[in-house]
Amino acid sequence: MLISSEAASTATPPIPLWEKVRSLLSAPVNGTSLALFRIGFGIVMFLEALTLFRGSASSGGRSHMETYFTGAAGRFHFPYAAFGWLPTLPDWAMAGLGWSLAAGAILLVLGLWHRLAASLILVSWGYLYAIESSRTYWMSYYYLELLVAFLMVWMPASNRYSIDATRSLRPPGERTVPFWCIALLRGQLVITYFYAGVAKLTHDWMIDFMPVKWFLTQPHVEQRLDSFLGSSLASQVKPWLLGNTGAGFLSWTGATFDLLVGFLLLARRTRFLGLALMWTFHGLNHFLLFTDIEWFPLVGATTALIFLDPDWPERVGRWFRRPGFRAPNLRWAIPGALLLPGYGVLLGWQPNRSQPAPRMARSPNSSWVAVACIIWMAWQTLMPIRHLLIPGDTRITFEGLSFSWRLKAELYQSRPATLLVDDSKVLSSRNGTNRLDWAEWRGAKILYREIVGGQVPWKDLAPILAISEPGFGERILFNPEAAGIHVTTETQARETATRLWQALHGHPPAALHRPLSIGQLADAYTKAAQTRGIQLPDRAQAAALMLREHGPAGNGQMLPFLRRTQAFASGLDDVSPGWFLWIEDPAVMQGTSKTPTLIDRTRWRSGPPTLGPLDAHRLDLNGSPLILHAEDPMEAGSAYPERATLWQSTMGPDPAPEIRWDTLSDVGISKAMHIGVNPFLLRRYARHVARLWNPASPEWPAIHARTHVALNLRPLQPVVDPKADLASVRESWFTHNPWILDLATERIPPGFNPLASPH
Repeated sequence: MLISSEAASTATPPIPLWEKVRSLLSAPVNGTSLALFRIGFGIVMFLEALTLFRGSASSGGRSHMETYFTGAAGRFHFPYAAFGWLPTLPDWAMAGLGWSLAAGAILLVLGLWHRLAASLILVSWGYLYAIESSRTYWMSYYYLELLVAFLMVWMPASNRYSIDATRSLRPPGERTVPFWCIALLRGQLVITYFYAGVAKLTHDWMIDFMPVKWFLTQPHVEQRLDSFLGSSLASQVKPWLLGNTGAGFLSWTGATFDLLVGFLLLARRTRFLGLALMWTFHGLNHFLLFTDIEWFPLVGATTALIFLDPDWPERVGRWFRRPGFRAPNLRWAIPGALLLPGYGVLLGWQPNRSQPAPRMARSPNSSWVAVACIIWMAWQTLMPIRHLLIPGDTRITFEGLSFSWRLKAELYQSRPATLLVDDSKVLSSRNGTNRLDWAEWRGAKILYREIVGGQVPWKDLAPILAISEPGFGERILFNPEAAGIHVTTETQARETATRLWQALHGHPPAALHRPLSIGQLADAYTKAAQTRGIQLPDRAQAAALMLREHGPAGNGQMLPFLRRTQAFASGLDDVSPGWFLWIEDPAVMQGTSKTPTLIDRTRWRSGPPTLGPLDAHRLDLNGSPLILHAEDPMEAGSAYPERATLWQSTMGPDPAPEIRWDTLSDVGISKAMHIGVNPFLLRRYARHVARLWNPASPEWPAIHARTHVALNLRPLQPVVDPKADLASVRESWFTHNPWILDLATERIPPGFNPLASPH
């Protein structure tokens, strides 16, 4: 067919793709949806501000401000790599940032100076986010809130439902917003949920149902089921929900939900279904599974409303004035109900399209806005998958793992990392002898000896032992199993202990006591309670109540008896069979009958009775130490806190002393646990320790680390090479770091509990 030249000249030329994109993003839409998004986001950020100052399950009951930013924990921060230049503010300024966040959130809700309010939120929340990665690294939704705060600065979100709009007296035609505001927020949420689903596509999550299986074993889950369903119905649900079937169902549906929900919300036919699934998902997270994700369910439930048509608030208002329901489209509702019972029927409804907003003149910046939107979405799309370019399991190496939307995708169990300082002036080895020069040591003259519970090598220890245990304080024990000690009766043990103590201190001990078991005290406590009409269900609960009410954390009335219990006991009835004796001597002890006791460092005397076979290959120069035996390195020496202490293990042949840095006294338990899991935080902290060790010297000591991390209930493994000097190794962002170790156990061993293992 031939086309006339006149027809050809009047044909509409095709619109270039770029022009379509620019026109779509700059098109005006109703501003009410964005306004309600602004209000919801402001409410969430106000709640986040309050959370900074109240106790939180994610920080062990303490406030986030205290745990991460102020006091002892605020001595050293872990800023993200690009924000190391940020100054560390004093405690009052840190608290002030929290209140400025609350002020910005209130202004945003009111729509008063909304760009200033959004900027205040961005600066306050952004500083707290960037300065302390040990808090924000593990909470992906903190990152989402930061991104939204940045976007809100540039969006005209106060064109409706705001004081700004009321004061401006704008006509209705000027209360629209460009569609790029809606598109950008929708795109950001789709990326967030989709990559959260991608993070779950692992053997652990999809086959072994971890960590969901572990989450379901937490006590609060059963308690909440009983509360919501009643004990009768809950007893029928628990065998299914709390077993493999429930864990598998939640794992698969959780991954499927994350992968698809963003696209369900984008499509008009599936939008109501997506919203229903979204609210169910976040409701289960908040009311059943988790106690430590703070406001994430509220964030998800409110932000999802941006996928509705921009004028949905006005439609809801009209519906309340004239309520009514449309009949569903049965061609979609019936198959949907069969495919997805309960929820699928929502496919029978889809929202009507909005009326087109009044056209406005195109902004002269529409091209720049379109370019900025495309760059933003490209960055958010590529950032979470950069770890695919780096070999190794990123879940344990943490290489390229940040900013990748992995909230609750993994479970980490760990012990705080042990940082070792290599100072040859203090510790050295010559001709098989470990030399310890106390003149070069700047700390207290104490050598801590690490005891492994249930594996105490009594034969390798001295006859007179100083012992430190949490709650009981420091005690002195006569060890009848020490080399060179031969006693067969209690009388011989008492005579030997008295003679040795006399040789050390010039006088006999005030008293000698045979060790008791915790169970013996619990039995006596139960009988005393029964005389007062109180019935205790079992010995374990009786012991726990006794310690809580009358131990060191209570009124201390039982402490004189608790101090006589078995050293390093592993059970209620644990008592060593030998003739062990507790030595009491007020002349060398500090404390009262109701407080944990401490050995007076100025009156303690060391000598042959305090040395055993473990000391045979150690040469102490310039004096001898107090050797303090302790089972828990985190608790030992808490009465005399020092940044570094000397330790010697009791395991292995001829263990050499080592200098251990006291991480807990520097950063607190929460940060210390995160340091031990993340190799990059550990490297940064090791450089900090090396810098502090001898500030006057230009040379840093070598810093090594022993780490113990379990991923999804695998056996504990090191995450960094214990031989690597973390103070000098280089950090690479885009390639593998050889000092970081890869995942050691590919599959999760069935039934394995890493924290119950002997590691």
